[in-house]
Formats: sequence, C-alpha cells, structure tokens
Amino acid sequence: MPFWDHVVELRNRMLWVVSGILAFAIAGYLIYPYFVQIISGILGEKLYINTIVEGFFTRMNVSLIFGCICALPIFILQACLFIFPGLTAREKNIVLGSIIAAFVLFAAGVFFSIQSVLPASLHFFKTEGFFPGSVGLMINYSKFIQFVFKFLLACGFCFEFPVVLIVLIQFHVLTVATLVKNLKYVIIVIFAIAAVLAPDVVSQITLALPMIVLYLLTLLTASVFRVGVR
Repeated sequence: MPFWDHVVELRNRMLWVVSGILAFAIAGYLIYPYFVQIISGILGEKLYINTIVEGFFTRMNVSLIFGCICALPIFILQACLFIFPGLTAREKNIVLGSIIAAFVLFAAGVFFSIQSVLPASLHFFKTEGFFPGSVGLMINYSKFIQFVFKFLLACGFCFEFPVVLIVLIQFHVLTVATLVKNLKYVIIVIFAIAAVLAPDVVSQITLALPMIVLYLLTLLTASVFRVGVR
C-alpha cells in the first residue's frame, strides 16, 4: 500500500476514535446526575461548592474523562486493525480477546469498587477518630467527585492485570512457570497496591482477594489454553 494510502487510513481510524470519545462524553454528561446521586448516597453527607462555575467544570471534566476511558477499546481496536496485516491469525485472536477481556474486567473492577471497597473506605475516612464531635463536615463537591472518580479508575485498572499477563505470556516476556514460582511475591505486591488504594484492613482484603483470584485464574487459563506455547 502506498504511503499516502496509509496516511488516509490512519486519519479515518482516528476519526472513529474521536467520534467514540465525543459519543461517550455525551453519554457521560447525560448519566452524570445519576453517578453523583449514587456516590453522594454512599457518602451520606451533603456536598458544597465554593464557586458558581464549579459544578459546570466538574461535570464537563468528568464527562470528558469518561469519554476517553470508554473510547479506549475503540482506540486499541483501530490501532490493531491498522497493524493487523502484519500479525498472524493467532496474534489477531489474542489481541481481540484481550480488548474484550480488558473492557469486561475494567467494568467489573469499577462495579466491585462501588459495591464494596468505596463504601468501606468512605466509612473509614468519616470515623470520629479523624473528625471529633466538635468538628463539622463540609465536603467540597468537585474535590469529592474527583476523588471518587480517580478511586474508581484505579480499582478498574487494577482488574486489568490479567490481560497484561496473558499478553506478556503470549509474547514470551514471562512464562507461567515463572509466575507460579513467584506467587508469594505477587501476593505481597497485590496487598501493597490494595493498601495504597484502600485505607483500612477490611477494604484492603476486600480488594486484594479478587485480584489474587484473578491472578490464579489467569495462570490456569494460560496453562489450559497453552498460551505462549510455540
């Protein structure tokens, strides 16, 4: 294919990505009130703003970030389609499967965080040991929304590591035997990550256990389907 044909194809694929970002950003803007209602219900406290434009910019920023995150599968898919002619049939299947698995695992991580980890963490931060009875809570709206959004993104990305492991095994960067041998160190790293994201012991265990299960399932899947075996 001539050089300029590649340029035109790349432009067309980038248009798909930009269109996806805009579409998901609009969707994020529309569902934003429901998102705020859910997390403010978990918090159980009234939120306050300091400036008249704070609500507008917070909603726009969150919607745009939501659009970029949700459009990541489109970006990866378009990038893969652009380079697919250079991949084998097995590598194409691995890539497509990884994209689907990454999206599902990210959504599962966010959902699990909203259901379990986030409520426990917010409850911990609100304990009287940090806020004596004489101190009232006046939680800033935009900072709280940003905190929750970053928290959910971090938990979502934590659930992505099985996809990364499968890809690394497939391209012979790691082996199943190496991952099994270093299982105890991986568990320590997982609990260290959970300790950074979740403040109390219960939340840390709640976040770490599913990640350990995902790690073991990844090793089992790689062994059963002989991922990375030439």
